[in-house]
Amino acid sequence: MACETCGSATILRKFEYIVDFDEKPATLRCRGDEDRTTQGRRRRALTRAIRAQTDVIVDLTELVFADVSLMLDLAMLARRLRAHGRAILLRGAQPQVKTLIEFVYREARLIDEKRFDEWYDLYADDGRYWMPLMRSQPQGASRCRMS
Repeated sequence: MACETCGSATILRKFEYIVDFDEKPATLRCRGDEDRTTQGRRRRALTRAIRAQTDVIVDLTELVFADVSLMLDLAMLARRLRAHGRAILLRGAQPQVKTLIEFVYREARLIDEKRFDEWYDLYADDGRYWMPLMRSQPQGASRCRMS
């Protein structure tokens, strides 16, 4: 197709999901920038991954950026799979992303297993922690601090 004003070729692309799921082998692929604004678009792929009958490969090779919303979604996926004797297997994660995912996963597991003393030990004495009071609250607004 050509542009009517300048004559240059125009490429038409269908909307691509940033996160998608392939059944064989069970692979969840995360690409580009993933944050809270793209969270709704990953639901379909996550739902399919939860229903997988095998371990799920989480391929982060093409992931450029991820905020905590993706990490929490992956922790939820790992938790649901673990309840059925399956696991997530990370592929292509940058070292700092892998460390963050492992931390969130460990934190969720300690809470699930009611190992609260170990969970509390994860937090640094001099750390600053922020948690929104409501889902739509921008970061830093109406802060409550935990010491």
